[in-house]
Amino acid sequence: AYVADPDLFAEAGKQSFDPVDIVAKLTATDDLDSFLGDLPPKNVHYRTLKTGLSRYEYLAQTEEWDAIERGKTIRPGDQDSRIPMIRARLFVLGGIYTDTSQDITYDEDLEQKVMLFQELHGLKEDGLIGRNTIAALNVTPSERVEQIQINMARWRWQDHDFGDEYVLVNIANFSLHAYRDGEMRLNIPVIVGQLQHQTPVFSDRIKYIEINPFWNLPTSIAVKEELPELRKNPQYLVDKNIRLFSSWQEDAIELDSTVIDWSQVTPGQMAGYKLRQEPGPTNALGQIKFVFPNHYAVYLHDTPAKNLFSENKRSFSHGCIRVSSPEKLALFLLKNNDSDWDEVKVRELIDEGTRKVLLIQPPMPVHLTYQTAWVDKKGRIHFNDDVYARDLKLKKALFM
Repeated sequence: AYVADPDLFAEAGKQSFDPVDIVAKLTATDDLDSFLGDLPPKNVHYRTLKTGLSRYEYLAQTEEWDAIERGKTIRPGDQDSRIPMIRARLFVLGGIYTDTSQDITYDEDLEQKVMLFQELHGLKEDGLIGRNTIAALNVTPSERVEQIQINMARWRWQDHDFGDEYVLVNIANFSLHAYRDGEMRLNIPVIVGQLQHQTPVFSDRIKYIEINPFWNLPTSIAVKEELPELRKNPQYLVDKNIRLFSSWQEDAIELDSTVIDWSQVTPGQMAGYKLRQEPGPTNALGQIKFVFPNHYAVYLHDTPAKNLFSENKRSFSHGCIRVSSPEKLALFLLKNNDSDWDEVKVRELIDEGTRKVLLIQPPMPVHLTYQTAWVDKKGRIHFNDDVYARDLKLKKALFM
């Protein structure tokens, strides 16, 4: 029998759930249908997925799903015998394409429809029908049904009522959405944790923003990454604008990192030092940090490595979430405090170059989720790659 990983699915074990209380309410109710109907989440994310589930259940029952052959990449203008089948598949998948002719030419109109399909399936929107696009076209409706059910289960494990204002991060889609009055106001690309440093799933509240933040390097990074660099170049910390302190205590003294023989410093000794990168444009946290204190030590922040946002799959961090447009997120949060905030005021604070803390009143709910199937505000269902390979494990826990 498959044993689910409690650490992997920590969000499923809510301590507030009282099965005895639920059974008592169940036996006391006069309207069983209403009671059961009130149990699932009411938020739009769950409800729209449920609608998508119905459509894919219908496809699973009514459509034959012959695999489109793999082969050389089909480029616009090419002629390929697989094109009619690709047209037909896009038609079945919700009317993305309406022409089901047998023409084998990959024309401009079909290219636009392929790019839309790629957008809805988390693929690079290049219009090339290659290995990944063919693989996504070949996923059967039955497989999509299970994928949707897996993601609906995840919504049941999180807060059922998100309220009217909140920030939602979808780790699997590398995206951040901000909602006000029940409507999406921001859609921002983000970078999440690497496979070996997975961003956790949980809910909290953003309590304050740091403008021009310091970065206290975690000891794991100091030991595994900074020490090897210092052994090659004693000037390394100075070049990175990182100050070295004798310990993590308040009375620690600052040391000159360029005069230490780093070849003689052990990992254990390195862990005792405190390394702090000063505010500035090269700071690893960028120029804005969004803090929701939690035991994972995870937060949202800016980054100087803007080039990474052009990547389709963005799992590059040590677990924190890097935000591509931090000024927009800051403005969204600050306008909750004071409607006079604008981009000019935020930029002026950044340009001052000094650290400043701005409280968010009331604190803004933030939900870190992992959704490989979700529905956008246009009602279109999206499917993402399972970046942390969690769907397969949850599939075993739910269906096997």
